[in-house]
Amino acid sequence: MNDASAEARETFLSFFKDPQTKRSGFEGQLDPGFQGLAAAAHSGVSVEECHSYHTLDLPGGRVVEGAWDLRAGVHDYLGRLDYAGLRVLEFGPATGFLGFTMEAWGAEVTAFEIAPFLSQDLVPGDGESAANTLASTVDFSGRIRNSWWYGRREIRSGIRVVYGDIYRLPRDMGRCDVSTFGAILLHLKSPYLALEQAAGHTDRAIVVT
Repeated sequence: MNDASAEARETFLSFFKDPQTKRSGFEGQLDPGFQGLAAAAHSGVSVEECHSYHTLDLPGGRVVEGAWDLRAGVHDYLGRLDYAGLRVLEFGPATGFLGFTMEAWGAEVTAFEIAPFLSQDLVPGDGESAANTLASTVDFSGRIRNSWWYGRREIRSGIRVVYGDIYRLPRDMGRCDVSTFGAILLHLKSPYLALEQAAGHTDRAIVVT
């Protein structure tokens, strides 16, 4: 990571550390300036800094192997909808395969992912403290976030991304035609609350896989 990327990363992360920003629900991220800052903050990410949740096809015949390969059944996975021209809000993009695919099909995609420093809904394992669980989930989320930006950069995607609390979406998220939950609800302690939040921004359909 070069100096400019490191400086942008610090500015990006400071947004989520700010108590006032957190109280507001992390609003303001869809501003083009913030989207540019987020991209600059991750511009130097290498594949070694990533955890590849999804397998991705990259330009030049390159393939990034991930824990889950959804390529063969992606039409079924996404509900067999015609996504061309739709505004899509994708919850839990992970490495981004589903969002990049919907974008390639002609959708305008906005991804929503857990904010830096927020912990995932995980119960500490046997003999593990809550503090250690928090630290490990924050680190893991960061590596997943890196993999999304790495894929976005290599594919030259234009997807926008917002980070926050899925149980309290930023009020300025705007409207979408379709929301997607790709194997996300099983990770949440309050799945119906997450669906309620999505429904408040969705006009046509919610796809749950």
